[in-house]
Amino acid sequence: MSPGMTVTDVEIGHARQRRSPDGRSAIEYLLASGAVAISLIEVDGAYVFRTGPLAKSRDIPSGRIFWISAQQAKPIVRRARKNAGPAPNLTSASTALHEAAADQRATLTPHDVAMSRAGDAATKLDRYLESLRGTGTLKEFNRAFKEHRMAAMARGQGFMTYKVAQARLRRALVPLLANGRTIGPVQSLFEQIFGADR
Repeated sequence: MSPGMTVTDVEIGHARQRRSPDGRSAIEYLLASGAVAISLIEVDGAYVFRTGPLAKSRDIPSGRIFWISAQQAKPIVRRARKNAGPAPNLTSASTALHEAAADQRATLTPHDVAMSRAGDAATKLDRYLESLRGTGTLKEFNRAFKEHRMAAMARGQGFMTYKVAQARLRRALVPLLANGRTIGPVQSLFEQIFGADR
């Protein structure tokens, strides 16, 4: 999330969030990069602050969803709740949230901006994964998956599906690529992905 990206409620507007086929991969990228959503949700005429998954994000206008580092979210929401008072309207809740973020020197990124950036990053991740085919890394990944699956079966235990393993690989690559790094020793990366099922 780039610095100085805070936006007022007026600048954001209240347009409904657009759903796209790439929306899921963008959200997965955001979560894997250590971000979390803060949503302003109307409950009985007042607005409450929620952090966490966006299971029902299509029901929340995008101007009421912001992304921030997961480490910063709880203290900011706690402070925003205190500053907003017992039954804030949308304007006072939004103001309280932005003030709490500013007090913590944190940046709130509007949902549409975060989704656009994460969508671009997810596309780059797809390209990077495709480039791994040429280096033989994906062959090693497939071999490691088969070895771990066979070992689990020999112990009489279940093992993750290949689809789950691929999703874990994607998640493991996000922090590396977000920080401009590439895969180091693949064995430690594979242990990170497959080790949880041992």
